[in-house]
Amino acid sequence: MHRLSILPALAVLAACATVSSGIVPAGAPGQFTITERDSPVNGGAAAATRTAMAKAAAFCRDRHAAFIPGEAVTLGRPVQTDLVGATGFRLTFRCGEPDAPDGPDADTAPPP
Repeated sequence: MHRLSILPALAVLAACATVSSGIVPAGAPGQFTITERDSPVNGGAAAATRTAMAKAAAFCRDRHAAFIPGEAVTLGRPVQTDLVGATGFRLTFRCGEPDAPDGPDADTAPPP
């Protein structure tokens, strides 16, 4: 009987968990993706977004490169999203030279 009383506590702890895919290659050379999920109690998709962006930026910084965000997608099952909000975030990004044509200022750089 004592073991059964532990199950609800374990379920609560599991619901508060943060899950990360880690940073993985995303197909194109030099392109990466990271998926983060966080429980609604911990901030859901907003917390997952902050975590993914921070990890991606640190990943590029560790490589002495600029963080160049790409596609960003908020994740969640429709029923879950309706009840408690989205709980995940997926980011595709690259690390590049800050002044390179593919750097963060590429859209605002004057033509050659």
